[in-house]
Amino acid sequence: MLILVISCFLLTGPAAAASNTNVQAALNLYQEGRVKAAADQLQQLAEDGIPEAKYYLSSFYEQGIAVDRQLESAFALCADAAKTGLAIAQTRLGWFYQEGIGVSVDMKQAVYWYELAAQQNEDTAQLQLGVLLTGKPGVEKDFERAKSYFVAAAKQGNVRAAHNAGIMYQIDIRPAGQKSPRWSATKEALRWFTHAAEQGYAKSQFELGNMYALAIGLPRSYEQAMFWYTLAGENGHPEADKRRFSIELNLDAAHRAKIRQRLQDWRSKHE
Repeated sequence: MLILVISCFLLTGPAAAASNTNVQAALNLYQEGRVKAAADQLQQLAEDGIPEAKYYLSSFYEQGIAVDRQLESAFALCADAAKTGLAIAQTRLGWFYQEGIGVSVDMKQAVYWYELAAQQNEDTAQLQLGVLLTGKPGVEKDFERAKSYFVAAAKQGNVRAAHNAGIMYQIDIRPAGQKSPRWSATKEALRWFTHAAEQGYAKSQFELGNMYALAIGLPRSYEQAMFWYTLAGENGHPEADKRRFSIELNLDAAHRAKIRQRLQDWRSKHE
């Protein structure tokens, strides 16, 4: 089963970079563990109308950091920041509408705010839009637009988007009713899976293993499959070791030794 990856951009707390120097000073306080001082400084800056301060303070209210958890206040602060054109706030506001955080779920509004942020090349918004456009409830399915957003985010280094781009192209390798695989789609699937796999992304490593083991758009190669399944297993993919064991039965000692050497070289390169 092909599974798209959703962003977890809201799970890490306040970020540690801001263009406004006063806001950055508040974030530095947070990083130093002076959480109450950071919240107080952000509160003052937000009252002075600084959009970035409102955005980060929204995260404090959403998660109850040094303040009482107030989702409605988190939403209101984020909305104020988003309306000024701050792309990261527009992305978060889209998430609030998508998940019903401090506001009723409204997928049209979620798409609207994600699109505004995506137009500013905010890669997380592009990733989220792509996921929604694959057919999430309340959003009209549009695989081609989804693919374009995944690719746009992947080109900016978003690993989850690169994996999803690979998934979308993998679907295109042999569309319904077509007997022979489409090499152009195979090439792009390999490109984006490899892009993510080289950064240690287990799901992409596993999909590369599948493509070689199952001959999805290219010649079967148990050697390549075992290589990628092994890496996926080392990076925590729950199904990779089982696949690797089944593949290993098809390889002689010389091929297994060759794979071990290749794995050793890969690990040394990526330490």
